[in-house]
Amino acid sequence: MNIIVLLYWNLTMVLLPLLISNTIHMLVVKKRLLTFLEIPIWVNGFGENKTLRGFLVMTSCNAIFCYLANRSMHLMLNPAMFGAMIGFTYSLSELPNSWLKRRLGIAPGSKAHNHSTLFSILDKLDSAAGVAIITWYILYLINPTEFPWYNTIPILTLCNSLFHAFFSWILVLLKIKRSF
Repeated sequence: MNIIVLLYWNLTMVLLPLLISNTIHMLVVKKRLLTFLEIPIWVNGFGENKTLRGFLVMTSCNAIFCYLANRSMHLMLNPAMFGAMIGFTYSLSELPNSWLKRRLGIAPGSKAHNHSTLFSILDKLDSAAGVAIITWYILYLINPTEFPWYNTIPILTLCNSLFHAFFSWILVLLKIKRSF
């Protein structure tokens, strides 16, 4: 698979379903839906914004949208499972950055005053890298020789980070998201 095909596949089969799932999650949070699932995972570690609701909404929505996008994909696992893995990994990958921010005294949902550029980059890179790693792993299971980690993970991480940054900007313009 050449790089253009890989990037197209990543965009259509991974990033677009993830974008829809993440937007739905933001709307669920903004409209205060499913409040019974607003159970923080670990308040002292990640803050009160990282909740069971986020994991469940991202995992289930992404399973649905990946299934719809990938119905014809012939993976070793079904597209809904693939989507659930991507959605769960996206949420899981945000936790180390949240943990670091809580250790530095940055309140949940707040911007860092010191090193704001670094944290802005980390905010776009954390989930992008996690999704790149799980996507590589799934591709590796399909064809181990065609997807070496040292090529695939950096390319997907860069692509995912740029996509994340661009759509964060769009969602801020649409007033779905508060800050870039």
